[in-house]
Amino acid sequence: MIIHEVSEYLQMNLPPVNYYIDQLLAERGTMLLYGNAGAMKSWMAEYMGWCIATGSEWLGFRTTQSRTLLVNFEISELGYYWRLRNMSRHFTLPDEFSLYEASPGEMSLINRTEFDRFKEIVQTISPQVIILDCFQAFFGGDENSLDEVGTVVRYLKELQEDNNAGIVIVHHTNKNEHFLGSMARVRGSTGLVGKVDTVVRLVEQPGGRQLQFEKHRMAQFALHPVNVRFEDYQWVIR
Repeated sequence: MIIHEVSEYLQMNLPPVNYYIDQLLAERGTMLLYGNAGAMKSWMAEYMGWCIATGSEWLGFRTTQSRTLLVNFEISELGYYWRLRNMSRHFTLPDEFSLYEASPGEMSLINRTEFDRFKEIVQTISPQVIILDCFQAFFGGDENSLDEVGTVVRYLKELQEDNNAGIVIVHHTNKNEHFLGSMARVRGSTGLVGKVDTVVRLVEQPGGRQLQFEKHRMAQFALHPVNVRFEDYQWVIR
């Protein structure tokens, strides 16, 4: 531990925070995107991946064009192919476009051997952003165990360190979400919420859906909810 005298500390001219998604996903940052079943979390995660890989705005937030890996642990490969193909119509692909996809099926990344195999494959493309959909399908442990959730989070941190990567985890709500405070709505141990930098909730509402920013540790100002709608394989602000 180093103690700094603040007047000297301020003279160090440290570089500003670099974001993959402005105010939301920083280098080596972690975002939790969650919602109930049917909220279209996976569709939102896929669209987010397209936006980052092309450097397009994600629902009003600037992105830095980055090599992005979408890892689908739930949807069939064919179904995922058609989702990505239909979304692609809304993007102009830049010359250095780098969006990757993997559909390994359910895994148990709490198992060190299985995680090491997963990490080795991921490192072959050195992604700057890794989107994991969804937690229950790749965790393989007890979601209510603080120790087991903490173990997987520590493993995922290893993926970040190699390339200053940002990680997005897609997750579900508790069944009794309407009777809980915002942080307790996330399913399983609250240790997961405590370990991530940003928590974004996708909520169903009449006329569309809403993104609610429940935790944004890296943001430099308050973030307000954004009303969104999914139409013709893209998300738009309503």
